Amino acid sequence: MVMGYKAKLFNLRYNGHSMYILDRCIAGTDVEYMNLKRDTDSRRGSHGLRLLPNGLINETDSKSEICAFTDGSKTETGVGAGIVIFKGATPLLVDRLKLRPDNSVFQAEATAILKTVEWFVSSRFHNIDIFSDSMSSVMALASLYPKSPIIKDIKDLCSDLGNREINIFWIKAHVGYFGNEFADALAGSAVEMGRGANQAKIPLSFVKRELKIILNKEWQRDWESSEKAILSRTPLGILKKANIRIRDFIRKALHLPKDCPNAYINANVDDGGLGVTSLRTKIPELRLKRLEKLKRNMPEEAIGGSAGDFLMYNIKKTVDNCVGTFGRVYWKDNLCKSVDGTPLQVSVSSQKCTLGWRHRTHLWSGVTLLTRLNYASTHYRLILG
Repeated sequence: MVMGYKAKLFNLRYNGHSMYILDRCIAGTDVEYMNLKRDTDSRRGSHGLRLLPNGLINETDSKSEICAFTDGSKTETGVGAGIVIFKGATPLLVDRLKLRPDNSVFQAEATAILKTVEWFVSSRFHNIDIFSDSMSSVMALASLYPKSPIIKDIKDLCSDLGNREINIFWIKAHVGYFGNEFADALAGSAVEMGRGANQAKIPLSFVKRELKIILNKEWQRDWESSEKAILSRTPLGILKKANIRIRDFIRKALHLPKDCPNAYINANVDDGGLGVTSLRTKIPELRLKRLEKLKRNMPEEAIGGSAGDFLMYNIKKTVDNCVGTFGRVYWKDNLCKSVDGTPLQVSVSSQKCTLGWRHRTHLWSGVTLLTRLNYASTHYRLILG
């Protein structure tokens, strides 16, 4: 599965293949790949850009001509970004940006900063303070070698500002900043009311996550439709641990006493148990039947060769792993030997009888009798301590 996962990603990026994710055909050109090459020219993108610590107490403390607040949001309905730019107390720009449903929150936050920088570059103002509550975007802008194409576009725009200046602050979200709360509300409503932005590509993280889900489903489907569990050399220790977890879950779900015998859970219903399959006994049985079938279908000349020797070795090893003769007989015998064995045998035999049982002056139905006998077995166990 791991090799298939890597092969699909390689073919998507380098061989022009496409894949269907959530009923959509995604090509390699639709995916945003991280820029892993260290571009030495990216250093020049920081001349007009300054990243400053949080020094904002309120909106009036901004020293620049204008200040901007950006935010991004992702919900079940979609992804959006919000921008609000003030000059003093007067809003110069209020904008909502609608992105792809599969875009990430990071892309939404970075796109809001990018659109703000684009607006500032085309304006006549000399400096601007941009406040964002996205720590990941600010840290990405601080990197000399940005991997995100959106961050790289922001740094490229800041490379030719001349004597103009952009200051980017990180601020805490939802602590009472009016501009930040305004931008957050715009980002939340951008899904329904926002204009379409220059669509950012699908993030690679989204493709990886959905591809893993698809491959896991394919692997599960192949496993269920094949006999890999029967033919595989699953260690008995793993089967025993799986049985322990299954029994613990059943005991909790049915509120069974802790000293309830394992045989009561794994014995057949007709034998007085719950009929839950025991992997420790069932898997070796199925494996043995499958190997014997392979032996019957194998040509006679192949049985005397290395293939036949290998098959006989696996049959002998599987026989050694089998519990007793058959799992049903094994669990039935163990149930009969337990404290509740005799009452359960009586209850099973009475369940098959169509007549009721007379008790003094009235008849007990089969269900009532079964309930009484189960209570009697528990009462008998309590008497024994």
